[in-house]
Amino acid sequence: MVAPEWLRPLLYYKKTNNRKSIEVVGSPAAPNISDVDNQQSLAIAHDVYRSIGVEIELEVREGEKGNSLGSPLEAAVREHLRERLPEGTFRRFGEQLPNNPAGPLKVADIDSGWVVGSEKIEVFEQYRHLADMAKLFAEQPSLRTLLGSDYQIKPDVTVGKELAGVRMLHAVVSCKWTMRSDRAQNVRQEFKQLIVARRGRTPHLVAVTAEPFPTRLLALTRGTGETDAVYHVAFEEMESAVRAHGNKEQRNAWTEMREQRRLKDFNHLVDDLTTA
Repeated sequence: MVAPEWLRPLLYYKKTNNRKSIEVVGSPAAPNISDVDNQQSLAIAHDVYRSIGVEIELEVREGEKGNSLGSPLEAAVREHLRERLPEGTFRRFGEQLPNNPAGPLKVADIDSGWVVGSEKIEVFEQYRHLADMAKLFAEQPSLRTLLGSDYQIKPDVTVGKELAGVRMLHAVVSCKWTMRSDRAQNVRQEFKQLIVARRGRTPHLVAVTAEPFPTRLLALTRGTGETDAVYHVAFEEMESAVRAHGNKEQRNAWTEMREQRRLKDFNHLVDDLTTA
């Protein structure tokens, strides 16, 4: 499936005098997801932009510095999930719950719904004990020095599930526009904290990105099991671009992630969340 419609307005060419950008793009401009110092990153991103229909002459913007689209990506992902998570999903699943000590569940017995936002984790059942820790630390600040404050986590996007008045954290979505520097490590560290701090079921832990360079994605997809999967917002366009412009290392990296189902099409995220 092609990239979601909301992605197109986030993509543009930024002005640059970098020699590699001029060679690849044919203009003093670079895709705003690319690494201007990496020729393959530029070529793959440029191909993706052409597939999506991003025009160079119309999209060059001045004064853009760094990767400033983390928040717009988070907002777009939140809205995407709010619009597409089907109302009443858990009601339909209710009849399938086995061995309920209260007897067979009827559809009408289940009061549930999705809650998509960017909440602190202690508002959810698995992490509500952390609110007690915060209160204790406020009363005895010396404990914060002794125990640290890694429990204070506010994910980019939270997907909660309301069930009979109890709010469970169903999924955490970390949104990273690109995977430069230590961003992959930051995601893995946050997810490790969520796994360790929970009481009960672990939520789905996924990442969403527009990173165009496959070997940079490997830093997160390989990991040590903290991440369920990484979802790429331009998966189909990336697959074609990597085949056309990636060297053997990049093609192999893409194939590894795809075949191991560690890298997935963003368009499948809603289905994955509602069937697991």
